[in-house]
Amino acid sequence: MKTSGFSGDFSLKDTNDHRWAYFFNGRFPHEYTGIFRDVDNDIVELSDDLSIEHKMLLLGMIGYLFIARNNR
Repeated sequence: MKTSGFSGDFSLKDTNDHRWAYFFNGRFPHEYTGIFRDVDNDIVELSDDLSIEHKMLLLGMIGYLFIARNNR
């Protein structure tokens, strides 16, 4: 996996330059404030072309990245 950064907007791509995920800061609609406290949130868009196994691996890696980032 290669990333174009770890803050702000960035993509996670494999060695064939296929994008697995796109990370960006976005705004949820006001109706979602009951679920999400903040309007501005980190959002991850996953590729629809991934197998279930790859999506599970990707979600584990994304979880680790967010935990590691918040523990700095």
